[in-house]
Amino acid sequence: MNIRIFSTVMICAAFFALPAAATLRPEVAQALQDAHRMVQGTPSPPNTFAAMKKIKTAEAVPNQTAEEKQAVARMKAFVIGNSGDWSGDPNFSTPP
Repeated sequence: MNIRIFSTVMICAAFFALPAAATLRPEVAQALQDAHRMVQGTPSPPNTFAAMKKIKTAEAVPNQTAEEKQAVARMKAFVIGNSGDWSGDPNFSTPP
């Protein structure tokens, strides 16, 4: 199995494994939904840099709960996994 496909499947499985009772505040949830849409390419081509900016917006929300931090971390892994950039570059969200 291709490592990229395997990684994407595992990241998606981890992302969607959030407990049903997980409650995210609207500002966090909206930023993560926007990031997910940007990576899926709906309605335009995928834009991982814009998705990472949305994730940084979600990370900037003060006083995050453990569930919110976990959701942000999972979405970040999802975006990086779908970007094809495996360098671990901390400046990933800055376009070249």
